[in-house]
Amino acid sequence: MTDSDGPINLLILGIIISVILSVIGIPLYIFHKKNDSNPSNYMKMGSDLIPLIKTKNSSWISYEGWMREITSRKYIATRSSELVIGDNIYFCPNCAFKNSVKTNFCTSCGFKLK
Repeated sequence: MTDSDGPINLLILGIIISVILSVIGIPLYIFHKKNDSNPSNYMKMGSDLIPLIKTKNSSWISYEGWMREITSRKYIATRSSELVIGDNIYFCPNCAFKNSVKTNFCTSCGFKLK
């Protein structure tokens, strides 16, 4: 062997490694693309497509992004200024206490009902 054989040996080694990796990588890529585009691997929630994680017994929802979206929404409960009337029951709009229909003021907080 001479000094000029070094680059040639590296070239041959690189070709062998790339052939081995492509023999392994191409089928994996095809399998991934085929399964990734399968509509049964996704579930529609709202306007989002959520990827499903398949197991032997069932499918689990991968909901990282969906859960972040849901938890980032802020729902603020506000008191209603309107009187809510149920079956012979007045719900106080101030404290939500159940009062009788005959009551003019809330028996819990004293708010005027009528």
